[in-house]
Amino acid sequence: MKITYEFVTGEISEAEVDERLGGMLLDLNRQQENNDRKETRRHFSLDGMDYEGELFASAEDTERAVEHREEMARLYSAMEALSPSQRELVEKVYFEERKIAYFKINQLDIELYTDLKNPDLEETIEAVLLKYGIFYGKSETWIESEKLYEMEV
Repeated sequence: MKITYEFVTGEISEAEVDERLGGMLLDLNRQQENNDRKETRRHFSLDGMDYEGELFASAEDTERAVEHREEMARLYSAMEALSPSQRELVEKVYFEERKIAYFKINQLDIELYTDLKNPDLEETIEAVLLKYGIFYGKSETWIESEKLYEMEV
């Protein structure tokens, strides 16, 4: 009996074998084909798949996900230079997705009432306004009827 074998490279080899050995080889080939057919009913063959097709499509925008990760890494890196209160604000807005109520105002009135003049407290208020670049004017008044000192910024 003559057995023909084709290698993966395309090379073909033929061999003359005994009838009994040839029958066993044919039987083994038939069993292998049956097993392959049985397995393909349960599984997909990766050899015949189109990797650009619908089976491998992803609903996720991979490019956007990578950009988002890189943006977050830059944000965490930049946050290291912030003060704890600034870092807390960034975390609340960007990571906890909290909204900040904010609207533009043209004038802010700060009034401080004390029964005694308190220069240290006045300087603290002025330092905060200067730190955040808020322009202000200052007036001081003694309110006789209330017996209180008023500082208005």
